[in-house]
Amino acid sequence: MNTRGHNPTVYKHGNNWCFRYRDKDGVRKFAVVCPIDGPGAIKNALDRDTRKREILASLGLVQGEMSPEVKATILFCDAAPSYLEAAQRRNRNPLAPSTINAYKSYIANHLTPTIGDLPLAQINNKAIKELIALLKARDLANKTIIEIVGFVKIVVASIVDDEGNPVYPRKWNHEFMDLPTLGKQNRPTFTGEQIEQIIARAKPREAALYALLAGTGLRIGEALAIRLDGTEDQSHFSPDCRTLYLRSNMWGNKERSRLKTFSSERDVDLCREVAAFLKAYIGQRKSGLLFCADSGKPLFQRNILRDSLHPIEVGREAFQSYRTVGGKKVKHILFPAIPGVTGKQIGFHAFRRFRVTHLRTTAMVPDAYVQFWVGHGKKTITEEYTIIREETTKRKELAESAGLGFKLPKKLISMKGGKAA
Repeated sequence: MNTRGHNPTVYKHGNNWCFRYRDKDGVRKFAVVCPIDGPGAIKNALDRDTRKREILASLGLVQGEMSPEVKATILFCDAAPSYLEAAQRRNRNPLAPSTINAYKSYIANHLTPTIGDLPLAQINNKAIKELIALLKARDLANKTIIEIVGFVKIVVASIVDDEGNPVYPRKWNHEFMDLPTLGKQNRPTFTGEQIEQIIARAKPREAALYALLAGTGLRIGEALAIRLDGTEDQSHFSPDCRTLYLRSNMWGNKERSRLKTFSSERDVDLCREVAAFLKAYIGQRKSGLLFCADSGKPLFQRNILRDSLHPIEVGREAFQSYRTVGGKKVKHILFPAIPGVTGKQIGFHAFRRFRVTHLRTTAMVPDAYVQFWVGHGKKTITEEYTIIREETTKRKELAESAGLGFKLPKKLISMKGGKAA
């Protein structure tokens, strides 16, 4: 369904070009523009759009205008999915899969049960205030509430007329809504000593992964997409493993060419120590993913957390869980806890924070290089003028002098296929 005034999208349906619209009473209807092929077909997209406008005009629906009846009948439960569908198709800044999934979760778990049947015309400061009260009653984190409210505001603003003007203009009042503030967020990190213990306790594949994350500051999705035989559109290493060319990202078990931001496509330089560690881990392998399951398939982030990182972190002498193997549940004994690494479980981003902290405070690397290596966007004109990508020699020198900030095990590891040699 298209909710952007009376400017619906023409799409293929069966053997015809069609569009959906709302009549003057707000009832959703369906109209055929022309056949896709054969007699009466209109091959030019502009001519099809002209025909669509003629049909709307014959129905008394003027482009760019929306009757009060239509405005009053567009529900949030209809507008939100329409916005997500359009946001995935647009050429300018399409939403990332992770963002789409988060918004779908908000719709299903929090918004459909509360304001799903509410017309957009009635979603105002008072309605948002009541929604926030309900979300707080569910003990949601402040950041989650802010993101949910932000999504609601985006959906309301997404309904525009043919001239791009908002159909439901709003002046949001955060004080009246009682919108929570973020305050000081919990951004846990590791120390160099903790990283050494984590790598020492982990199995070979995960040890190599943690060494790479802590030694480069990669995002976990970026690390899992690295290939030994990657093309120009895929993430891969230079032959000496000293430079990593980031061009793709792993979401779930699907490799995507689109990274988180434009700045995420970058070249990351490694010091000799971690490069040698990774080369020993790779062994004789020449193809496939750098980090993969025994079958060669991509790894899932949640499985690494469940089976390796979190059991190492939790403050217990032993950690037991059950997994299904061959249709049967079997007990799985995981790693014992590391002294000093206790409390709340920490995720992969803690390695990234460690690397940034080490580069900026211990190694005193200029911020421009740190920003380039971790894939953060440029915020000032001065940063835009600073070109780091071409300074390969300087980058390698800084990466080598900066070092790791932690020690790698002396015994190197190698892999054959997805298994330790």
